[in-house]
Amino acid sequence: MNLAIGPRRELGLRTIFNILGPMTNPAGVTRQLSAIIDSPDRTLGLQKLQIPSLIIHGDIDPLVPVECGIATAAAIPGATLKILEGMGHTLPLQLYPQIVEDIVELSNYAENA
Repeated sequence: MNLAIGPRRELGLRTIFNILGPMTNPAGVTRQLSAIIDSPDRTLGLQKLQIPSLIIHGDIDPLVPVECGIATAAAIPGATLKILEGMGHTLPLQLYPQIVEDIVELSNYAENA
């Protein structure tokens, strides 16, 4: 879904609000989507990273498609990708233990590298 300009952007915003539901702050979603849309391609910069990296992405993220997480991990040499089933754009409490474990594992790896 390309949300970049005009009526398509407006349609995209309405689609996101419908996905996220009535508890969503429209101004916050609009700011987040604008930041996503306006951000440049970071692939070349990511390819220069030489640090242990963990990419955590939800498989049902309505704002940033999972393909973007996959592309980010592919761009960073040696990155680890964790796609969390059932996670959207936020970090649900029930996934905290898994996320913390993944971060600790990365930290341990970095200390021993």
